Amino acid sequence: SATGKVRRIEPGYFVTNLDTYGGNSGSPVFNSEKLLENRLMLEGLLVRGEVDFEVETPCRISKRCTEEGCSGEDVVSAGQFRAFAGAQ
Repeated sequence: SATGKVRRIEPGYFVTNLDTYGGNSGSPVFNSEKLLENRLMLEGLLVRGEVDFEVETPCRISKRCTEEGCSGEDVVSAGQFRAFAGAQ
């Protein structure tokens, strides 16, 4: 999909169906609805996700998941940073 969706919200983070790879950790995750309004709203930072590759001997191929399949990609909520910095 062209945009990711939030699958579920957990304390301190949320799980998405973003299309990412190892090495993307630390990438900002923005609110696409706010971007359409020309507003930049950081929702969080990508921290971990699904295994990226499957082995089909002798090759490694990109793992493909359905919109609701696989474990998803975890994003630490921006609110966690505000709380850590003591901001409201």
